[in-house]
Amino acid sequence: MSRMYLSTSLAWNEPLLEFARRAHELGAAGIEIWAEQLWGQGDDPARLKAECDGVGVKRTIHGPSWDLNLCSIDAKMLKASLECTLDAVELASQLGASILVVHPGRSSLSGYFAEYHWSALKRSYVEICGLAAQRGVMVAVEAMEHVPKEFLCTPEEVNLFVDAVKSEGVGNIGVVADIAHLTTISPEPLESLAALKGVIELHVSNSTDRKLHTPLDEGALDFQRILPALEAHYEVPIVIEGISVGSGYDLASRNARAYLNALG
Repeated sequence: MSRMYLSTSLAWNEPLLEFARRAHELGAAGIEIWAEQLWGQGDDPARLKAECDGVGVKRTIHGPSWDLNLCSIDAKMLKASLECTLDAVELASQLGASILVVHPGRSSLSGYFAEYHWSALKRSYVEICGLAAQRGVMVAVEAMEHVPKEFLCTPEEVNLFVDAVKSEGVGNIGVVADIAHLTTISPEPLESLAALKGVIELHVSNSTDRKLHTPLDEGALDFQRILPALEAHYEVPIVIEGISVGSGYDLASRNARAYLNALG
């Protein structure tokens, strides 16, 4: 079986219990459950875990990120962001998930407060990893796209940050490499990927000159070449990302077919 996982965001408005069954039918080894999606639907984690176990679908969790900032200059926003992420640690434990993906924070104001942001982000990850270690969960820092306000983007930046967190005695931290994000660093994302240390999960989606996270068969990246290389060299979950806020599973099905076709 391949290491293909499907992100639940590929069918945002569909029930997660049904998504787990569909993922299994589409040949996925697992799913990555978005915390905001589960909380928004009001799902019972125990019931979802039982459904996934029943069909043999593994789980990872994508922590909340869109409205949060783990190194905000605003103390109230920082506190809320940390509390939400700690809730996601508990959710990962309840779902029997092996990995919690945690987006790094971003600059509150481009070009300012660099030392503060770095220190605050390190403190946040140390606390998150502390609780996650108690719950048997690995924390994965996602390397972000190179856009204004993001500051953990290049392999050098991400490696330096993870080493800084580990220097505080943290052992349960690794890296998520997002192939689409890496195209904002280099036209050859596999070269940037090779420079990242401690990769424990991969995110895959295509990209155009105007948009990231397009379907695997729509964009500039040649996944007929890339996916076999990833499967051969990385024994980690490979999560297909993207988002559909309509109804149905068309986007999930399209991506799963493209992934498996690339493997021959």
